[in-house]
Amino acid sequence: MLAAPPTDITGRYLRLEPLTLAHIPALEKTCGQPEQAAKVWTYLMDAHLFREGGIPLVVETFRARKREGTDLPFAMVVNDGSAEQGTVIGITRFLEIDEHNNSIEIGTLISPDFQRRGFNFDSKLLMIGMAFEHYHMERVHFKVDVRNEASMKAVLALGAQHEGTLRRHIKMPDGIYRTSAVYSILKQEAGRVRALIRVMLDEQAQSTSATAP
Repeated sequence: MLAAPPTDITGRYLRLEPLTLAHIPALEKTCGQPEQAAKVWTYLMDAHLFREGGIPLVVETFRARKREGTDLPFAMVVNDGSAEQGTVIGITRFLEIDEHNNSIEIGTLISPDFQRRGFNFDSKLLMIGMAFEHYHMERVHFKVDVRNEASMKAVLALGAQHEGTLRRHIKMPDGIYRTSAVYSILKQEAGRVRALIRVMLDEQAQSTSATAP
């Protein structure tokens, strides 16, 4: 089981907080409404939890996995000083934790209202930094449903390397066999990747400033 995370996990736009039951009402507003569900849950491995029990079951299950030592979930909280300050916009987590081989996966779900605004990249910067600096991992990886082209492009934009494809490797609760693209970042690549993400965040901030009224 992983040691406790840092007490302060704060980036440019976000603060990551250990996921608790208190986050459920806010997550229901940003990730659990009918108009949001298709965009948030269509391609995620744990979408069946949302279908069966909504946000409460998702949070309870992720917390149970944390107790079992397989996952380490965080609530993504806006921390940019805007009117949206304090809004809980999603969940990011470590999973497939392999401390023997120092390998870990990062998975994220984020409200469609906060996508393409720098929040996802900021969360990845925080999680990648935590994986390599705090937990001393050798490898971080991501698995993306091949139907989710936007997420595959986003992971490549981070500077992760495409390793290959797991073809029909898991049967989803709805009976569909999922094919996943696998991407990774190695310890020796982390500095370059984090620098690239910071550049993208700078560009996002400049773009936002230029279009502001």
